[in-house]
Amino acid sequence: MPRLVCETSLGIGDSTGRMGLYYTFFVIPLILPFYFWDKTRQERLIARADVADFMLQQLTSDTCLRTAPGVCR
Repeated sequence: MPRLVCETSLGIGDSTGRMGLYYTFFVIPLILPFYFWDKTRQERLIARADVADFMLQQLTSDTCLRTAPGVCR
């Protein structure tokens, strides 16, 4: 069975500014500032290696199949 394992959000960390001018200067700062502020905090707290390990495990594990798990520290 094919699986999709993904992490959000584009526009945080290394991808800041890659969403185009409209999102970078309007949508993110004026419409979604608290969401992106929280996501930025998350980037600092959760090690990327831990998140990557969890995501790779989900390719073969059924423990989180068809769910949207939250990864926290």
